[in-house]
Amino acid sequence: MEISNNIIKNNNELARDKNTPAEVLAILADYDDFIDYEDEDEYCEVRETVAMNKNTPAETLKKLAQDEDWKVRCGVAYNTKTPPETLAKLAKDEDSDVRYTVVAKNKNIPPETLKKTGKL
Repeated sequence: MEISNNIIKNNNELARDKNTPAEVLAILADYDDFIDYEDEDEYCEVRETVAMNKNTPAETLKKLAQDEDWKVRCGVAYNTKTPPETLAKLAKDEDSDVRYTVVAKNKNIPPETLKKTGKL
């Protein structure tokens, strides 16, 4: 249990670090292939943190935008490096928190997407 908690803590620190290389962030986004988390929320926290990191590659953000957990999708919506087409999809997300994050928290939302949401 203590080892597992340390791994999760270290993964979150790596995911949060602005100097973590994009390649490492892409691996962390798929880290469930390498470790069996006892609690899905622990793994979700790592994915959410990766989604918010400005160094996360666009392809990884696109993948995380389809995550089953709304908190991960919110992280992608918050990231100003998220591609405009991904923001447009998240602006139509089933979860209202995700939609709100795209519209209210991401300054790079394309004007045409903002018009479609009725917020422009």
